[in-house]
Amino acid sequence: QWGMEQGWVAVEALQYTAAGADTLALPGNFTQVNRGVNTAMIEQAKNWLLVNESDRLLDLFCGNGNVSLPFSNEVHSILGLEASDKAIELAMQSPSRQENSQYQVANLINTKLQDLPNVVDFEPTCVILDPPRAGAELAVNNLNALPSVQKILYISCDPATFARDLSSLVSDKWHLRKVGIMDMFPHTRHIESMALLEKKKIGHQK
Repeated sequence: QWGMEQGWVAVEALQYTAAGADTLALPGNFTQVNRGVNTAMIEQAKNWLLVNESDRLLDLFCGNGNVSLPFSNEVHSILGLEASDKAIELAMQSPSRQENSQYQVANLINTKLQDLPNVVDFEPTCVILDPPRAGAELAVNNLNALPSVQKILYISCDPATFARDLSSLVSDKWHLRKVGIMDMFPHTRHIESMALLEKKKIGHQK
């Protein structure tokens, strides 16, 4: 009844393929609708992160698993966190999800990462951040509470909060290695920004 209450004609989940993974989306739920740019964005994320089969990938603000599902066959394990229970259901139901990929409901706006036992026990080596326009201020301010993390890939739809959060990370022991933008919807103000950060080594502060 949820979709009917919102006035949608179609209420069944839609399936699309991006970067080799099949992802599900419900009418009314957020998903990237520019399929070409979305695929290019995920491929760039793969090329930048350069994960391997020993990596444990933590996907924060994971939505329906759009970005992390294509990594399923390339990493040891994936843990995706998202506040929307409907989005988590879709991620878990994806035909491309492997047994090594778990998606769970979590409030990342008001909860510190170190207060989530599933995150601490997961010991992630890489983090994908893909927050809403408000950014990921609490998460970025607590990433150093997860000492196993070596790389962060930040995807943003808002330049102001993107700049704010990058500034916090750069001043808090992280190197900014790469940054770029993707014109998600040409002739509009909507762009996606992406940055790759690596943890500074002890004794190497430049």
